[in-house]
Amino acid sequence: MQNWLQLENKVIIVTGGETGIEKAIADKLSGLSANVISADIHTDSANKQDGIYHIYCDVSSKESVDAMVQKVIARYGKIDVLINNAGVAKPQLFVDASCNDSEYEADTDSFDFIFNINVKGVFLCSQAAAKQFIKQKIKGTIINMSSESGMEGSAGQSIYAASKNAVNSFTRADITTIDRYVKNYNIKGVTCNPTIIIKDGGSIQELVKHVPKDIELYLQVIAQDY
Repeated sequence: MQNWLQLENKVIIVTGGETGIEKAIADKLSGLSANVISADIHTDSANKQDGIYHIYCDVSSKESVDAMVQKVIARYGKIDVLINNAGVAKPQLFVDASCNDSEYEADTDSFDFIFNINVKGVFLCSQAAAKQFIKQKIKGTIINMSSESGMEGSAGQSIYAASKNAVNSFTRADITTIDRYVKNYNIKGVTCNPTIIIKDGGSIQELVKHVPKDIELYLQVIAQDY
């Protein structure tokens, strides 16, 4: 599969790459000889010996995102692919009719927390990567992790579902803008909308068993000749 995918030496940033689906994707890509960067707030690069470049990054902070990109450029000289995987969810009722002051009812703190990571993070990372693609004058790919709930909604996840719907619309809009106003650059943007995955406390190896189709989709999109 390595020869077909031709991922050798491609520089691929995976945000949120320390846990869950994100880690499974980062590990898979690294195993296919790509230069993988895991950009996450939960990282301890001193204890990592897995062939992946681990960088601290708060995707909701422009300063942190810009610093992460500069570290990647300093080390590899380019970026080929950005995979926006960093995301959060907080199950809460839209309205809890059982009482007036419910800890289970969605509030503005939850809204800001979820949208800062899920939407603002995608915006900041995508913008930084697109600017780098243009500067490099090479093809680039941005893959945004959305969710089935962004298209269909999800009970108890109204804010999360809204954030993922925003990611879908953002992806369509930003790539249309680049195509229309930035000529002669082949920058591709896509979203992936997996269904809900419940991690029951098992190991990451157990989680990976549930996401191979998503990972293969990512790999196919990255490898396509366009």
